[in-house]
Amino acid sequence: MPKDRYHVVTLPGDGIGVEVIGQALRVLEAAARRFGVEFEFTEIPGGGAYYLEHGREWPEGSEERCAEADAILLGAVGAIDPETKRVVFTKPGQPYETAQLAGYAQVIGNRQRLGLFANVRPVKLFPGVQHQISGSFSQVWDPDKVDYVIVRENTEEAYTGRSSDLTDAEGNVIGRQTPLEVTRVATERIVRYACDLARQRKEQGYPGKVTCVTKSNIIGAHKYFEQLFEELIAAEYPELTAETALFDAFCMWQMRNPEDYDVVVAPNLVGDVISDNAAITQGGLGMAAGGNIGAEHGMFEPIHGS
Repeated sequence: MPKDRYHVVTLPGDGIGVEVIGQALRVLEAAARRFGVEFEFTEIPGGGAYYLEHGREWPEGSEERCAEADAILLGAVGAIDPETKRVVFTKPGQPYETAQLAGYAQVIGNRQRLGLFANVRPVKLFPGVQHQISGSFSQVWDPDKVDYVIVRENTEEAYTGRSSDLTDAEGNVIGRQTPLEVTRVATERIVRYACDLARQRKEQGYPGKVTCVTKSNIIGAHKYFEQLFEELIAAEYPELTAETALFDAFCMWQMRNPEDYDVVVAPNLVGDVISDNAAITQGGLGMAAGGNIGAEHGMFEPIHGS
């Protein structure tokens, strides 16, 4: 429901995130004047540099302040330790069982705590933006041929934060494993979101096509995701065109023929990679944005969020 006043929590984080948020606020202030709304901004520090100084990723109570906001604006997280010259990770057990990128709470944590199940990444090339290929800039793709949306499942698969040791018969640690968890509830929820979006776009003149991208020929969990996609779209969205694609081949096709796509839906890891890959056709990661959408909350960020 539209309001006259919105409370926005800003999470500048590290590095370029601070600069990005500063410019984003200028845009929001201009929008406020144009559309007659007001924004109240609350800035919360955090990320890798904050962790180095305070031993935690952000101040106490930050989770609650994010939950109370109308929207969250994230810059970027990830800092280099000046002593070790390495990316800052949390220490095991502080607060996660295993070490995580310092800034995990702001990105993955918010997605999971606030139920931000849909990572929506528009792939749109604006006129005048050139592409850097092999060290030179030129107009490689036409703006009228780069205009689709990637919808990425945002809460499970390889991004749960869970992992465990691999041990041999004597109990020696010989490796590490991360589960790929795909559930019916999360998959049907993200497929419905993608199909509803394709239905809306069809009313605006787009093709009304949904492409499901997985590695279903090798990964059983992805085969399950693809199966649920095919069942749901056949039962509830007969007016839409459905197709499936394999992850590795799609990475080539989205470069060669971006105009072939309307709405693309994918499991978490696959969606992460193909949306970053798509940024090449937009002019680079700095031109690409994404929204983490849930039933009651939203967090918006450049796709180079970590």
